[in-house]
Amino acid sequence: MQEYDPVSLKKVQNIILEILKDFKEVCAKHDIPYFAFAGTAIGAVRHQGFIPWDDDIDVCMLREDYERFLKIAPKELGEKYDLLTIENTDGYVLTFAKLSKKGTVFIEATDTNRTYTSGIFLDIFPFDVLATDPKKRKNQIRWAWFWARMCVMSEYSDVKLPNNLPNIAKVFATIIVKCIHYIMKILHISKKMLYKKFLKNVRKYEHIENNYVTDFSGDEANILYFKTSDIFPLQEMPFEDTTISMAHDPHPNLKLNFGDYMTLPPVEDRKNHYPSVLKFGDEDN
Repeated sequence: MQEYDPVSLKKVQNIILEILKDFKEVCAKHDIPYFAFAGTAIGAVRHQGFIPWDDDIDVCMLREDYERFLKIAPKELGEKYDLLTIENTDGYVLTFAKLSKKGTVFIEATDTNRTYTSGIFLDIFPFDVLATDPKKRKNQIRWAWFWARMCVMSEYSDVKLPNNLPNIAKVFATIIVKCIHYIMKILHISKKMLYKKFLKNVRKYEHIENNYVTDFSGDEANILYFKTSDIFPLQEMPFEDTTISMAHDPHPNLKLNFGDYMTLPPVEDRKNHYPSVLKFGDEDN
């Protein structure tokens, strides 16, 4: 993990905390439930705030609430923030949204080829119903991964590959990605077309069952899921100098995802989103 200097990390965390407070205000005003997710949930439980080396906040919403937030946020927050989504931002290919503070710049060191600009941000993940049946679940996760990766390849000819791939496999994978990218360009297959395929797949069971929900944006939907009975009613937990909304029992999800999450990981496993470009806007002065 590349390390921030302590002053820069604290400034990043303070701005993200500011974004969280503004986000919370809009959610409260419009009765939109959300809850902390992943490392942010660990931070709330273990540190009553940020994990000390962390540089982002992850929150999630059920799909219906997420769609409402996307409609409301530009009117409520548009003067201060950009809402980045796959449908409204050129070059943005993630299947979740970022609430990005205007006037700041945050470009991850592993993401320097992107063609859109993001400021310091809050991640907002939509949670969709995960099939209960093991065979249907496996199929749903596989196709979600496929359509999400196709969205990326429709815009970029160079993509992040797993670090554990042998060199020869990386060479072949790089060639395949470039071929797929240019074929889609020739055939005028857009990310919006592919995103519709993604949505059709992840929302396949939303009116049939609702025992489990998960984030389908990455490749770990099978370990990121919540039992819906563990989520509601939500609770407020201390987070730095404010509070954050949490699942009423976050522990099953955290244990499934992180194992012994109450024990600090070894230094080499302490990850963040270290930026290659970081600008604080007005605060730079």
